[in-house]
Amino acid sequence: MARPLRMERVGAWYHVTARGTERRVIFADDRDRRRWMELVAEAVAVFKLVVHGYVLMDNHYHLMVETREANLSRAMQWLQTSYSMGFNRRHRRVGPLFQGRFKAIVVDRAGWGLELSRYVHLNPVRTARMGLDKRERQADRLGARGRPDRRQVQERVERLRNYRWSSYRAYAGLDKAPEWMNCTAVLELGGGGGTVRERQRRYQQYVEEAIREGMQTSPWEHVQAQLVLGGCEFLEKIRRKVGGLASGTTATPGTEAAAELERGADGSRRVVRREMGSAPGSARPLGAGVGIVFGPPDLRAASGRVGIGSGRNGLRGSECGDQAL
Repeated sequence: MARPLRMERVGAWYHVTARGTERRVIFADDRDRRRWMELVAEAVAVFKLVVHGYVLMDNHYHLMVETREANLSRAMQWLQTSYSMGFNRRHRRVGPLFQGRFKAIVVDRAGWGLELSRYVHLNPVRTARMGLDKRERQADRLGARGRPDRRQVQERVERLRNYRWSSYRAYAGLDKAPEWMNCTAVLELGGGGGTVRERQRRYQQYVEEAIREGMQTSPWEHVQAQLVLGGCEFLEKIRRKVGGLASGTTATPGTEAAAELERGADGSRRVVRREMGSAPGSARPLGAGVGIVFGPPDLRAASGRVGIGSGRNGLRGSECGDQAL
């Protein structure tokens, strides 16, 4: 399977995640978790990142990151390598700790930042222990289980509020945020104005309401081409960025992609076709038919050609006209 294209942009928001090799534990205890947090603080200072949210689970992590420079790959490589070396020394193990490269999705801040942060923060609740493993969440999305009962809701809410290794407590005003965390941008996406405490209460209500309603939605149902989560206008910006890559604008030095780009436009087209899953020699326009990412209802156009995947509220196909990647 082709690797997803790395889109590195100044000022971009990303959802970043990685899990342990063979789904094994990457955080064995609180000492490991504290070390990871220390390294995140260093990465923020060295690579000028802005962290908008995080959660640490036993065998994976999630980060919501904004880059002030186009350096996400360098920052994450440093973070994961630094942590892996320390983890291996401490636990007397050898070999890769993480399963492959980290995964990064470019996120439309205005359209999806708020909902994505809720998804990240609900991770401690989406477990088999809480009666919300993958199969049970699928049943919820299909409406097969109905709303959870009062006992389940209370248990899940307590788990969420008491979970220490997430930025949720800071967002809900239950704890002080680390100095390197930025809660302001996401809280502002909730709208309504008011004091910081009032915004925190609205955010807490927004997140915990998903527990009471059965957590029936997931942002990942709306990601296309393993690359973008955003509305039509945002998609057009990304489409132009991919077009820039086809013209030889950027590639990581020393890679096969960079070598092909140096050989000219034909090499550039091969890079993007391979990365975006378009077969060599295809007669289609570059990226045509790869798929469309849909944003919230107010960002969607009224009509368009039929495409790949499903939009929100059960709609299928592109509602952004011909703005395919």
